[in-house]
This record gives sequence, structure tokens and C-alpha cells, in this order.
Amino acid sequence: MAQNYVKIDEIKQCHDEEIWDCRWFSTNDDMFLTASLDNSVKIWRLIHTPFNMTDDENQAAYRTELVNTLSNHHLGVNSIDVSPDGKIIATRSLDSFIRFFSTDKENEQIRQLDCSPANSWTLEFFPCSKLLATGSMTGHIHVIRTESAEQACTLDSQLSFVSCIAISPQGNKLAASSMDGKVVIFEIKVDENDQVTGQMKFNFEAHAQPVRALCFNHDNSTIITGGDDGLIRLYSLEGKATVLLDTLCGHGGWILKLRKCPDNRHFVSTSADGKMKVWDILSRECVSTFTHSSKCWSADYNYRGDKLISVSADKSLSLYDCPTARED
Repeated sequence: MAQNYVKIDEIKQCHDEEIWDCRWFSTNDDMFLTASLDNSVKIWRLIHTPFNMTDDENQAAYRTELVNTLSNHHLGVNSIDVSPDGKIIATRSLDSFIRFFSTDKENEQIRQLDCSPANSWTLEFFPCSKLLATGSMTGHIHVIRTESAEQACTLDSQLSFVSCIAISPQGNKLAASSMDGKVVIFEIKVDENDQVTGQMKFNFEAHAQPVRALCFNHDNSTIITGGDDGLIRLYSLEGKATVLLDTLCGHGGWILKLRKCPDNRHFVSTSADGKMKVWDILSRECVSTFTHSSKCWSADYNYRGDKLISVSADKSLSLYDCPTARED
């Protein structure tokens, strides 16, 4: 187990244009995805090679290989996710389509959903894998059935533009943010007939500027928000109204992505300042910082939380070895 965050591999030209998102496979700690403005999604595998005795006898060497390219998109891909059961890849591209691909060896496209003219923006699977949520430019949140690509329900967020969504680890809360700094949180219920409903519980101004990044902590008690003001804020969700717990400073640009670590203690932030930072939720401190040469659009932990990837507008992909308290 690594004792520090260490960069273990870097690919400087893994796409032809900016890379906007990245995701690990939910059931395979060695497979991950990258999505780019070049209209493609690439599937990668992290290869563990024999120990590199010339550098550090305690440090395993790694290399990254391209497995496949999903090139069905007609415009740039800005949001991707893998279903928690590991069976489906979902992509959202600027051509207004959400596409569903199988994770088998052929990676065949199996469904698609035309979201025009309202468009969708970010997307995320629910923990059950049967549902997917996407925000729209009209302020609505659409919950979609994964198996049929049909709409399960529509939630009116009362936001002018849904810039980001996040679903709690238990699947019973959904958060959405907007370009005017507001955040809303719905309580989600699925009945015995798989009918989905949502009721708004919180509606608050999280930042004075756009909020592009959201993340729940492990037990739904806290929502973490990232704004164009470069600030990260933690709000308690345990009362009748949200309470600001803390404000974390350190980035010098827009916060573009927030994702939690499976160890339930850390989360990662990426920013337009080119930096990726790892934060300790308990101490409220930054424990590690890495820098790309341009906007760091996204980062993600693997299932075990012992590996981390980040991607950038400089077309590069970086991989890191992480300390983790999680044990199987």
C-alpha cells in the first residue's frame, strides 16, 4: 500500500483535443474511461508490470494501454459514467444524445436517447444501476430507466441551468447546481412498482458564482460544493435547513469536478487553475496537490480507492498511487 500520493504514469497525448471527463469501471480496478472534445470515449487498462528494481524495490511499475475507442459521437463528449453493476457505459455528448454501450469485449452501442432541443448536461447512474439522472439547460432533471432509455420522472429544479448533478451513495438524495450559485437537493423514492418520485428538501445559495461541481459524503450528511470563486464548501444536511460547516481554499480558478474516495474520508477536486487537490474531510486540509499544464477537468478514484486518475485540457492523462484505509 502506498504511503503517499505518487504519480505512476502519464500519457501526454491520449486524445486529439481537450479531455473533459474520466471514470473508473465500477467492478474493475484496472479499467477506466476518458471522454474528449475530439468526439470520442477511450477505454484504457492499467497494466501492473514486474517490480522495477532499478528505481525502488518497493514500488511496482505500471503502464497504460488503450483497449478500445467509442467513436459513435458526432460532437465532443463532456460526461460519462459506468453503471455500478459494471454492465453499461453511458455517455453524454454535445450532439444532444445520451448513448448506452455494453461493457463486454465488443463495447457495442445498445441504446441512445435524443435529448434535443432542451439538451442534457451532466449524467450519473443511481447505485441500483437501473436509473440514470441527467440535468438540462431548461432547469429540469430527467431520471431515465437504463434498460429502456425511457423517462422515469422529471424533476423541476427551479434552476435556470442545471450545471451539475450528484446522487448520494444510498440513492435516496439527488443534488443539482446552477450557474447562479444555487443548489437544490431532492429526496428520491422508488416504490415497489419501480415508480420514481422526488421531493425538493433543500434550496439554497451555495456560492455567489456558478457551481459546477457537487459531491455527497459517504452517509448523506454533507454536500460538498465547488464554485467559480475557487472555493469548496461543506454544508450539513442533517437539519431542516442546510448549515455551512467550512470553506476550503487553495484553488486559484473554477472548481470543475469533485469526487469522493471510497475510503469515506477523502475527496478530490480539479480546477481551471490546472491543479488536482486531495482533501481530508475530517481535518479539512489539503493533503496532496498535482498540476497539469492547463485546466484539470476531471479526476476519479477506482473502486478500492488505491488509484486515482486526472485528465486535462492539455490532452494528458495522469495516474496516481494512493494511500487508502479501505480493506476488503
